[in-house]
Amino acid sequence: MQNLSRKKVILGTKSIAYIGVLIALSSVTNAYSIETGIMSISFNYLVFFVAGYFMGPVAGILVGGLGDLFGCLIKGYA
Repeated sequence: MQNLSRKKVILGTKSIAYIGVLIALSSVTNAYSIETGIMSISFNYLVFFVAGYFMGPVAGILVGGLGDLFGCLIKGYA
């Protein structure tokens, strides 16, 4: 019979480094979006999706939240 206990998800050094790079990329793409007359086009959601797809939902949430926070601080939504 298989062991049905859950494994703990531990982020290693390599994962933390990848998450940091993706957060930086996300904040840059958020800060430099394309402004048109009616709407704004931003590619930061692509970075969220890539992080979530390749590294899991926890990494996607971290990249999404922190990348958006740092992007807002850089761009300055007031």
